[in-house]
Amino acid sequence: IRLSLVGSEMCIRDSSVDDLEEKLRLRAKPIVARIHRRQYLLCVRTIREEDFAEIAAAAAEAIR
Repeated sequence: IRLSLVGSEMCIRDSSVDDLEEKLRLRAKPIVARIHRRQYLLCVRTIREEDFAEIAAAAAEAIR
């Protein structure tokens, strides 16, 4: 699993990116992103600063 910031997108690289996407999309408060070349990409320009911690925690839980 690798996490990086590429331009204005947060990128999560993981072999099970489809599972990650599904887990985050099906949450009570869905997190929607796009998948490109086996990378889960979140546009940070569309995320409120106060939501970063919640998204990071949800991604960490979904990856486990």
